[in-house]
Amino acid sequence: MRKKPTLHILTYLIFLFSLVLVGFFYSFWTSPNIANYLGEKMFLEFHQNKLAKKILLLREKNANFYTYYLLGRLEFVSGNLANSVEYFTQSTIYNPNFKESFYGRGLAYGFIEGKFLGNAEQDFLKYIELEDEEYKQTNRRAYGAWAAYNDLAWIYFLKGEFKNQEIAA
Repeated sequence: MRKKPTLHILTYLIFLFSLVLVGFFYSFWTSPNIANYLGEKMFLEFHQNKLAKKILLLREKNANFYTYYLLGRLEFVSGNLANSVEYFTQSTIYNPNFKESFYGRGLAYGFIEGKFLGNAEQDFLKYIELEDEEYKQTNRRAYGAWAAYNDLAWIYFLKGEFKNQEIAA
């Protein structure tokens, strides 16, 4: 016959579980790079139930460029393009060499009813410039770097600059 766990063992297990949770949330909260903990799929799952945005907004007073980048992505996926542009802009202010912020902002500008195609073009060109600098240092292209050329060609198409579109594509 099995003995029932004593109150002391249950208390100890609850205490251990609490320590693990506190440790996880502390490291999550103080980490400068939230995405290391979330991962792409988990990030998008959090987006579905708005938990990621709540967590990121809580961090906003201690935000860094990556927090604003993630908020920009959340707003973009939600269709809030103006807010997305604002968050990506904050990210570029905090770190003007973080190329992904320029790419995200370029996409947001591109989808805002064609009003900011020049801004989108400049952001994609900046992304390509930063990618080329990184390539010279590492001799390695970033995964998805081709997308900036593709989206730049899209912007040239929307602007009617078909010669530039051929060059970009």
